Amino acid sequence: MLGVTGNSGAGKGAVCRILSRMGGFCIDADKLAHQVMEPGGPAYTEIIEEFGRNIVMPDNSIDRRQLGGIVFRDPARRKTLERIVHSKVIDECLRLTSEAQNKAGCAFVVWDAPLLTEAGMHAQCGAVLLVTAPPAIKLARILKRDGISEEQAKLRMSSQTPDDELYKKLVDDIGENRVKVIENNGSLRDLAEKVRAGICN
Repeated sequence: MLGVTGNSGAGKGAVCRILSRMGGFCIDADKLAHQVMEPGGPAYTEIIEEFGRNIVMPDNSIDRRQLGGIVFRDPARRKTLERIVHSKVIDECLRLTSEAQNKAGCAFVVWDAPLLTEAGMHAQCGAVLLVTAPPAIKLARILKRDGISEEQAKLRMSSQTPDDELYKKLVDDIGENRVKVIENNGSLRDLAEKVRAGICN
């Protein structure tokens, strides 16, 4: 397994698209987190019991923007949400990994997970790509992608573990030789070269 992680706006999605073109089967943990929170999903009821019915929209789905507003302002509440969601996402990642490894044409499996280390998923990866970018670039990407205010984007960024702390945690847990930093601060061609070098060295 190859893990891909990094903070919001770093460009994990671009890295995973490159890996997919190289034959990787990419599992998007964020997408799985959305799915387990959907009505009938394994985390849905527990989240509502913890955070209240006021986060439920008329169609019974969870208002992720409202929930995000709660957890990004309160680290303890964020940890509670992560505890509920992480175990369900890991179960789905393992199931999909097993299915992918039994399919022809799958060169390797990629776990695309912004909370890879927080969920403890990094320990199961043969290598981890930590995608980074300067704060101004991350901010611009978030604003363009998510349509939120600059204040909300900066709040999200401030709530995340800094890149240097992520790197230290990864190295301490799995060793420097299994961690590659991919600085996504240039063109897509530059990024592709960095990714190839990262997984080949």
